[in-house]
Parts: sequence; C-alpha cells; structure tokens
Amino acid sequence: MLLWVSNNTQIHSTTASDLDIQPALALAARSAAGQVVPVSNASNNPRVHADNAHSTFKKILAKNLGLDEVTLNPLPGSNIKRPDYTFVVYNVDETFNIDGANGGKVYKFQNGILNTFTFSPTGTSYLFGVDNANISPGVAGTLKCKMDSPGVVVSMSAELNRVMGKDPIIVNRWAAAKLVKVN
Repeated sequence: MLLWVSNNTQIHSTTASDLDIQPALALAARSAAGQVVPVSNASNNPRVHADNAHSTFKKILAKNLGLDEVTLNPLPGSNIKRPDYTFVVYNVDETFNIDGANGGKVYKFQNGILNTFTFSPTGTSYLFGVDNANISPGVAGTLKCKMDSPGVVVSMSAELNRVMGKDPIIVNRWAAAKLVKVN
C-alpha cells in the first residue's frame, strides 16, 4: 500500500509540474514579455511595459492553472494552492522609463501579498540569481539567468493539492522570455 501511495504521489507531482505548471509559467512569461511600449517599438528599440507585463503574466497564469485572476487563490478543480512568485521585468536601461518601461522592476508575490521595487541595470547584459520563488537581480543564485535584451524572468513555488497522502508536495519552476529584435 505504501509503495502504491508513493508511486501515485510521484505520478501526480510529475504530471502537475511538467505538464501543467511549467507550460503555464512559460506561456505567461512569453505573453508578459510581449507587452511592448508602443513608442519604443516605433523607435526600433523595443522595451517591456512593466506593469502591463505583470498584469498579463498574472492573468495568463491564473487562467491556465485554475486560479482567481485577482487573488490567485485556487478555483474549484485547481491542481495547486495559491502560488508564491517573483516576476522581474528587465529593460536594459531607463530609456523609456517615463512610458512605463522601467529599467528593471521586481514584483514579489508571497503569501498573497504583492511587493514591488525597481532597480537600475547597467551594461548590455544582466545576471539574475534564480531560487525557489525568488529572483535576485545582479546576484548569483542556485540557478543563473543572463538576460542580454529586454524581457522577463519568473520563479514560482506552489503546493500541489494532494490526491492522497498528507505530506505537502512543493513544486518549484522558473521561466524567462526576452524580446528579440530582427533587423
């Protein structure tokens, strides 16, 4: 019986994390990175509108994981409980800051509370340290993500709603998406 429960838990966690959570996170990141400031696009120097990107990320993630779009609380039938995440918009510089494309902006959603802060990247590429539901701009983490053009980086942690058993199953995933300028 114990072996059966263990096997069932493994199948459930793998299916939920690899077939549900990772694709939903990647789609939400790509959709968020597509929130380009029109004036930056017109000048052939595209930048991501930070607040629009975060709003789009949250909406797409909620829709694909069965969560409420405002609170991210699970709706009936969702595989996960309310997630924690860090969402970062990276825009290389402050060129279009006045238009909503901050050089860098971090959205940290923990225990249902959203905190934000900005940072000023320097250089033509930037390193992000990625850990479970946390991203540290300019610092190495457990994983490293180097961005060389405007885009987003997100790390999420979520507890699965268990089918059986009582120990929590925590899934940690991350994704990044960047703008690629084609001449």
